[in-house]
Amino acid sequence: MGSKQWFRWGRPYTDRGLSSSGKSNYYYTTGTQQTNASTKTIKAEFTNRSHENIHIFVEGQDNFGPHNRITPNERKTVNINVPSRVGFIKFVAGRNGQVLASCRWEYDPDTISGRIPVITFSEPNKLSCVTGLR
Repeated sequence: MGSKQWFRWGRPYTDRGLSSSGKSNYYYTTGTQQTNASTKTIKAEFTNRSHENIHIFVEGQDNFGPHNRITPNERKTVNINVPSRVGFIKFVAGRNGQVLASCRWEYDPDTISGRIPVITFSEPNKLSCVTGLR
């Protein structure tokens, strides 16, 4: 009986703990390890509905920085990479280098056309992930 394996950007982990080897993107699988997933770029929409600046980004694709800072009531469209297999992407929001909230956006690459992640941060420290249509 094989253990479950989850893959995050850059490294897989199992239900027994984090592994430091492998290169792949977010996706869930059971059985043997799969690596080097191909990706495609899509647009994502980030909105800050709080009264302070916030950073929103994809975990493993970016870090806190001035390029992903969103001012109060600002809406920003950014490019993100998604794996070519069914899975999810974890978005994080934070301030001053500290993660305040996170959410997962699930997708299917076969039906992703015309669909984008719409990520909204609001007080008190809530991050929501929904699918928007283009």
